[in-house]
Amino acid sequence: MQSKQLKTLQIIALCSLLFMLSCGSSTSNKESDNKDSLAALADSPAVTGIAKSMADTKPWIFKQTGTGEYDEPLTEISVIINDKPYVVAKSVMGAGNLLEKGLWPDYKIPANAISACMAWWAGEGDVFYLVRKNGGSQVYHALIGEGMDLEKELTYEKVLDVARLIK
Repeated sequence: MQSKQLKTLQIIALCSLLFMLSCGSSTSNKESDNKDSLAALADSPAVTGIAKSMADTKPWIFKQTGTGEYDEPLTEISVIINDKPYVVAKSVMGAGNLLEKGLWPDYKIPANAISACMAWWAGEGDVFYLVRKNGGSQVYHALIGEGMDLEKELTYEKVLDVARLIK
């Protein structure tokens, strides 16, 4: 009888040990798999592009100033020129984002522009770009909307002109 109980205990102990070992290796494999997956995700071009554009918005500053009548985000957009911020729009709808250079031709932004940004909300938005001209810096702005023929209807207006600083 004792021998039967001893065998039963040995089988239970062995099964427990095998179970713990299998769980342990499975967990460490999962952790390793998760690390590999996160590393691959961090290196993907889409995530890298988003992270860079969110972290480095220079020369633009996007400051959420509140919400509108329909809970849309309102954003103040500034540009830094010669280490000084200049407000170019006090309250546009949407959050500001850098506009990738590959999209500039779609929005009629000149190739010699320094940088461009956009704020978009519910089918309409604002586009800004910064250029250097005549030794100074200028910012241009255009309104855009869904269904708009950008080639024919998109027009920019100069909203800021900072002359060259003489030291």
